Amino acid sequence: MSKTKTLLFSSVFLTILLVLVFGYEIYYIRTKSHETSALLNETDARTERDNLVQTIRAMRNSHKEDIAKLEGVSVNEETLVPFIEVIENTGRGMGLKTKTVSVSPDKLDPKAKATNQNLVKVNMETDGSWQANIGFLHALENLPMHASIESITLVYGQGASSEAMFDDTGGKTPNGKIWRMTTSLSINVFK
Repeated sequence: MSKTKTLLFSSVFLTILLVLVFGYEIYYIRTKSHETSALLNETDARTERDNLVQTIRAMRNSHKEDIAKLEGVSVNEETLVPFIEVIENTGRGMGLKTKTVSVSPDKLDPKAKATNQNLVKVNMETDGSWQANIGFLHALENLPMHASIESITLVYGQGASSEAMFDDTGGKTPNGKIWRMTTSLSINVFK
């Protein structure tokens, strides 16, 4: 009887010990699995961000001529409309659907009369891929000193045109993602 009790006690003890060891191993594997998953997610995010940066750089490099045109323009009353057309064509060249929503003089600027210039507000909308909109924004940042960006709104999907948009390679934007950017510019027009 004593031998049976010892054997039974030993069996129960070994069973409990095995359950604890297996439980620890399962916990250890699960912890490592979570760490691996987190590292994979971080790697994917970094890769996606790096690809996005490369795409923006490529877009900027491929449109250097258009950006250079914007840098060297002087705007007066006669060249205002061609200047706005250059901006629109730059957006179209980047694969965006570009539209000038409004052009209005700023009559509230008291400095305009003293400096022999008028301030004109131009509101534009562009629809297309995120990369193309960011490339267009970079082009707008290179506008001459007498033109400045007042505000920018970049919206995904909501309010964007339902028409098919095309990126600079002629294909549909990835996953049909359409972004609308609304830009408000102030342009000093010299008399």
